[in-house]
Amino acid sequence: MSHETGIPPDDDLKARIADCKSSENVRVMKIKIENEQMIHQKSCGPVSDFSGDFSLLDSIVDDSSPCYLMLRTDISNNYGFEWILITYVPVSSKTREKMLYSSTKPAIKREFGGNQLKTEYFATEKSDLTYDSFVLSQDRSEKPFTEQEIELAKVKEQERQAMRGLGEKVKLSSNISFPPTEAACDAISDFKSETTNFAQFVINGADEVIDSVTSQSGVTLDGVDGLVPRDRATYNLYRVPASAADGFINDNPVIFLHGISSSGSVKEKMLFSSCKSTFLQLLASDVIGLAIDRKVEVDVNDDNITQEFLLSEVKVKQAEIKKKFEKPKAPGRQRTNPRA
Repeated sequence: MSHETGIPPDDDLKARIADCKSSENVRVMKIKIENEQMIHQKSCGPVSDFSGDFSLLDSIVDDSSPCYLMLRTDISNNYGFEWILITYVPVSSKTREKMLYSSTKPAIKREFGGNQLKTEYFATEKSDLTYDSFVLSQDRSEKPFTEQEIELAKVKEQERQAMRGLGEKVKLSSNISFPPTEAACDAISDFKSETTNFAQFVINGADEVIDSVTSQSGVTLDGVDGLVPRDRATYNLYRVPASAADGFINDNPVIFLHGISSSGSVKEKMLFSSCKSTFLQLLASDVIGLAIDRKVEVDVNDDNITQEFLLSEVKVKQAEIKKKFEKPKAPGRQRTNPRA
């Protein structure tokens, strides 16, 4: 399942995408994310053929700034020219930027439309933005760029058109996750980098997004309880200080705390329950890579999230250690009767 940020293209970008899909005047379009919107930053017309115009990309991108590049091929189908979506995210990019560009990509694909989006390509440095590097990354059967391959591709394309729309509908209908807002992305990034040790999130049902409530540093074990509200459900991330006690399951263990309020509506409970697994998948994905040591679900109206409770979750339980290393009993030997 995909996890989207909910960041839309602005009106100017929508208009430019609509124009370039049926035009030969644009070879490459550069798209950036700024102020919670996707915007058009630059476009270049064709200078040579498709392979030759890969050289345009080096002058368009910045060494340390991520962007999307829409690159037009010389192939056309019943809907117009086919395009390649290049996601350029330098290695030096911040975790938040990597997460943002990864999570926003489905939105630009949807805006451009699947009928003309031929393939995708991911680049992390300028040396990746060459025709040779692109060809090496693609399966031969999926990249018809020569004249003979183009003719064969036209036949195959007609067979694929009917399935593309259905495939997108199935994909979208199976996605029950709500996307994180940009504020939530910032909170996750700060928590991952250990700038903060507590982050709280809620589900905004009206906008269908996961939003950030608070993000704090220096939160102590006995301070968590006061940050979790009693009147609504929340997702909470808490990193336990390593100095708190010995015997942790990990250094600076991370707890995912799902607070459930008995006074909350049935709809709220269903939303939080349905979105939890996909939100956890996002946190554990390669883009973020946040290791969660314990996942806890508590009724905030009945249970106090005390220091003792939190420590009990992240300490190695002695009973488990004993059970893990306890030698199995040797099978008993049958004694014979000496009088027999």
